[in-house]
Amino acid sequence: MNIKKSNNFFMYKTIAQDKKLTKLREFIALVFKQEIENYVADPDSGLVLRPSVLKRLKKSKKSQSAGRLRSLDEVVKRLGI
Repeated sequence: MNIKKSNNFFMYKTIAQDKKLTKLREFIALVFKQEIENYVADPDSGLVLRPSVLKRLKKSKKSQSAGRLRSLDEVVKRLGI
């Protein structure tokens, strides 16, 4: 009879440990997911560009395509900085 009580005690203890471990794993997974989302999240998500900014971006893209933009290295070399 004492052996059964002893086995039940250990069984209950194991079940309690398993539940704690499951809760800990769930918590770790949640924290990990939140940190990954924070790391890769776009801080500008949902924001709208002002028309003036969009116009400048389009102009810059055209200048780049036409070869009128210079890299920082080219500018530094040309100016002798």
